Amino acid sequence: MQSPEHKTGFPVPANWHPKVGDWVEIQSADEILKTLDSHGDTNHMPFMPEMLQFAGRRFQVSASAHKTCDTANRTGGRQLKRAVHLGNLRCDGSAHGGCQAECLLFWKTQWLKPASTDVDGPGNSSIEQKAEATMLANKLADNVGAVEANGVMRYRCQALQLFAATEPLAWWDVRQYWQDYRSGNASAGHVLSTLLLSWVFNMRRLPVGYRAWVWLYGRVHQWLRGQPDPHMKGQIPAGQTTPDERSGLQVGDLVEIRSKAEIEATVNAMKRNR
Repeated sequence: MQSPEHKTGFPVPANWHPKVGDWVEIQSADEILKTLDSHGDTNHMPFMPEMLQFAGRRFQVSASAHKTCDTANRTGGRQLKRAVHLGNLRCDGSAHGGCQAECLLFWKTQWLKPASTDVDGPGNSSIEQKAEATMLANKLADNVGAVEANGVMRYRCQALQLFAATEPLAWWDVRQYWQDYRSGNASAGHVLSTLLLSWVFNMRRLPVGYRAWVWLYGRVHQWLRGQPDPHMKGQIPAGQTTPDERSGLQVGDLVEIRSKAEIEATVNAMKRNR
């Protein structure tokens, strides 16, 4: 039976969602082509030119990508259906003006299938079929972006399409934590401790007791995680220039990351340095 989300292309069982540690095979070029709409997307998620080099190969699922953050529009937590991360596969930016963000790639399950063996490497796909590979490459290239009236190229990628490809995810929606456990993203103990931390952290939204909740969160975080609360508060007043120290570091040098208090002294209220 074809998935209700998967309106075109190669049929994938609606209930199939690989877990962390599972081996999957990325579909061949001709199979991927069948899943894409006229924009080169599957459910608004682009399959980018940088991903084509991995078609037909086997990789291990490193995380379920059922939730993420919209960093482009800053709309907060977002819910993403039927997607995973594979190994440490990242975008090399070669088709997007040499972008060096190295974003972790999202892989919709429609682009994947269970692997026949647990070995990293080429699978039994038809990626060698030049015609299909060329057709897919051309489709992806046509949808990588467009030149605006001012002559500037406006690129289109997974990071910029996250808002369209996802749905809002409220911080209080506990189903996200259950999915973290079911998918293998986290152990039961880690999920429960994160729920407790999340509850204490969001108690700061109450109209009273802000300082008390901040203090309590710091103590609970230290107890559960064994390290200080990572949330920072920049010490540089708005409008003032942040420090610009040049250390002369070279490739291969050993460094020590400054303490939280030392770092706070170098950033402004937006937690930014320069």
